Amino acid sequence: MRANGRQASLSAPRPAAAHSLQLPTGVLQMISPTVSVKDRLAAHDPWGDHQALAQAVREAAHQAFDSEGVARWLKAKGPVRAFGVFFESLPSTPRPPT
Repeated sequence: MRANGRQASLSAPRPAAAHSLQLPTGVLQMISPTVSVKDRLAAHDPWGDHQALAQAVREAAHQAFDSEGVARWLKAKGPVRAFGVFFESLPSTPRPPT
């Protein structure tokens, strides 16, 4: 599968869980807000999933995340449609990176 002209990797390392919670059915592993924002932006760009972009904006507006890390990650991906829309949609109050 290709997205944005790049080979998608099914063997890419999984992001480290930010927190885990032991439940009777097993361990629930939760990702960080930064990884969640990247995941939603990654869903938006190749398929034009506007709901995923809205979810990324909502997550970033309500959770502290690494905005510089997300910007570096987006720039490394190459031309990304969501870059400007995402950052322009965020509140102007900066949050500390996670």
